[in-house]
Formats: sequence, structure tokens, C-alpha cells
Amino acid sequence: MPETYCGKNCADCAYKERLACPGCQTVLELGDAAPCRLAACCLERGHESCATFHFQSSCSVLARSDERPARLLRKRRRAAARQATLFRNAPFLHRWLWVLFWLYLFSVLVRFLDNRLTAGTPAAVAIYMLNLIVPVIYGTVLLVLSQKITLYRTAGILLLIGGGCSVATALIPEVFRLPVSLIQCVIVLVGLYL
Repeated sequence: MPETYCGKNCADCAYKERLACPGCQTVLELGDAAPCRLAACCLERGHESCATFHFQSSCSVLARSDERPARLLRKRRRAAARQATLFRNAPFLHRWLWVLFWLYLFSVLVRFLDNRLTAGTPAAVAIYMLNLIVPVIYGTVLLVLSQKITLYRTAGILLLIGGGCSVATALIPEVFRLPVSLIQCVIVLVGLYL
């Protein structure tokens, strides 16, 4: 039985040590799953190696087998870099995501109270003003978060624009409120779900 399914010599493989690869035959003797698509293909078809497969010259899995170790190594490096970035950013994100969490709960409470209070009372006016300010604060926090994760930038900008539209609807004549409110809804929805 050959040392590997593809017929390569594990001792000559430049990736064996870098990938901590015990070799596909060794892995299977230990009862683990097939380490690569090539080994899985041979096992599935009942072949000892690719050499016993009649259509070896037209096999796309075998043709790409030389690329696999380099691709796997790149994938592991990207995952390690992503993990290191998350670890580095964790304290910053923890603090600001916690602020966002409490801000969201506050905004739910403000909306709840806004629907319950009688219009024109001082409490209703205060809640209305808070309802206008919360999206601006939310957008600002998202912009702060965008220092570490750029995906928050667009949402932060759009929420700031939406908050500006909220303030504008309170200041403009009644005739223009509906169009501005519709624009605000679209901007805020895009900002939240983009």
C-alpha cells in the first residue's frame, strides 16, 4: 500500500511539518476522517491510491491536489490573523457594544413611554426630545466602533443622517414632514440592516 493516496512521498512534502500533517494513511489508521478530498475520494471508491483509478488522468481532484496544502496553509494564516485581530479589539468592542446594548434598551423604553404619555405634557415633550436624540447617539457610537470594525461606519453615518431627519421633522412645516419622514425611514432601515 502506498504511503499516501496521491502517491506523493510524505518525507519530501514541504508542508508536512508546517501543517502538522501525519499523512493520510496514518490518520486513517487512527480512525480519524479522511484529511483531504483525495483520500476521501479513494476511500469512497474503494481504491488504495489514485494509481489504481482508471480515469486518473482526467481526475479534477487529483489535478488540484498540489494546490491544496498551500491553500490550507493560507486559510490557517487568515484564520489566525482574524483571531488575533478579534483578540486585540476585544476590550474596545466589549466596552462600546455594552454601551450600544444599554442604549438600545433605553430607546425601547423611550418608544414605549412615547406611546403612553399624553401629548403636550412636559413628560411627553421630554420623551419626544429623547426620541429625536437617541438615533444620533446610536449613530455616533457606531462611528466610534468603526475605528476597529469598518462595517459599522456606513450604519453609523446613515443613522446620524436619519437622526438629523428626525430633528428636521420637528422643525419644518407640517406639509414637508411626511416626505422627510419617509426619507428618514428608508435611511434608518438601510443603516440598520446593511
